[in-house]
Amino acid sequence: MNYDQLFRNRYWLPKLGEITLSSLIIALISGILIIPGFRSAAAPFESVSAIVNSGLFGHFLHSCHAYAGDLFLIALLLHVVECLLKQSFKSYHWKSWLL
Repeated sequence: MNYDQLFRNRYWLPKLGEITLSSLIIALISGILIIPGFRSAAAPFESVSAIVNSGLFGHFLHSCHAYAGDLFLIALLLHVVECLLKQSFKSYHWKSWLL
């Protein structure tokens, strides 16, 4: 089967690398914004529940952080599968993947 046809004509869709990078940035920014809300490292569940119950902004930050992290892992896995199926690691310099 020719896997090039699967990934051709996707000019109107964001690429998997863009989705991966965007979700990583969202997860990092929301995680940095959540850090001041942690009260104790010994009781992380109580800290997270206090952040979520503190209001709409805390609930939004926690949800955004959780879903962006999940999306990052899924998009990263799909991006790796796409690169392996397209064999794009063989196209230019195979040594560039080692660096």
